[in-house]
Parts: sequence; structure tokens; C-alpha cells
Amino acid sequence: MVNEVGKLTEKEQKARQELVYEWAAYYKNGIILKQYDDKNQLVYNFRHIDQDKIYEFELVPRKANLYSILVNLETGLFSIDHKPFQELYRGETRIPLGFFLSDKKVVSPWGNKAKLIYVRHIKRDFVPGKSGFEMQVSMIYEIGWEANIDGNHEKYVLLVDEQGRLDVPLTFEQQGFKAL
Repeated sequence: MVNEVGKLTEKEQKARQELVYEWAAYYKNGIILKQYDDKNQLVYNFRHIDQDKIYEFELVPRKANLYSILVNLETGLFSIDHKPFQELYRGETRIPLGFFLSDKKVVSPWGNKAKLIYVRHIKRDFVPGKSGFEMQVSMIYEIGWEANIDGNHEKYVLLVDEQGRLDVPLTFEQQGFKAL
């Protein structure tokens, strides 16, 4: 069953070594649900997060040279290394991140806060090596939110690679597609 809490087995520990970020979900009642509970030797997945109670979600780095990335589902704002992060640039183009929700009418499946978006994109390549083909793993972490804000659908997502570089997904139009 997918919603059962897993044991932190040797196989799970090996898979964990591939991760550059682990997640933590923060609840209003002060509880923090971490992807890995080392004390009790448990592993949680995204479905264990109580979407009704969560208000912040953080990607916690496993490497010393990376920063944490946090999204607040009530304010709609992002933080990098616990500092507000409201825009990035692609060339000369300013791309706003987040949308201040505190004075807006927010509608989502979880009431007056935004719906959490979190996806870990995994790419496995087989490359020639000394003893045949070797597998190389790369990941991109996607963190953000979406909701209807004052009657308009809003979605803000931030992509983070394994070196901590930030980007936003390209729209269909930016990828060369047109709506029919």
C-alpha cells in the first residue's frame, strides 16, 4: 500500500544517497514531517503529507554548498536560505516568483491556501564506462503552488537542479508550441 510508512532499509538508504535535497513539511500545530525520520528509521512519501494542515514546504539540502528552498502556501511566497525570493531573470526578462496571497481570495481544494506542487524529475543515463555501461543519475526538483486567486488560476513553480541552480519551467509558447 502506498500510504504505509516505509522502513529505512538498506535499499532505501542506497536510494537516499542519490538525493541532493530532502523535503520537510511544516504544520500549523508545530509538527514537522520529514521525508526521512532517522531516529525511528522511517521514510515518508509525498502522500503522507496532510494537505489540510501544511502551511510551508521546504527542500532541505544534503550538501553544505546548497541553500534551502521554501514555499509558503498561505502567503504564496518563496524563500531561499530563509530569505524572501520574489524574482529571477532569464536574460533581460524579469520572472516574478510567487504572488502575495494574504489580501486575496484564495480557492483551492485545501481552503484558503494554495495547493502544494512537488515533483522530483529523475533522469537515468547509461554511459560507457571502464567495465561496460554505467548508470548516471540526475534530478531536478520542482517546488511551488497553484490556486484560484480572485477568480484567476495562478501557478508558480521553481525548478532546482543538483547544483542548486534555479529556473522556471518554460511555457508551451516559449517551447515553440501554440494552442490550437
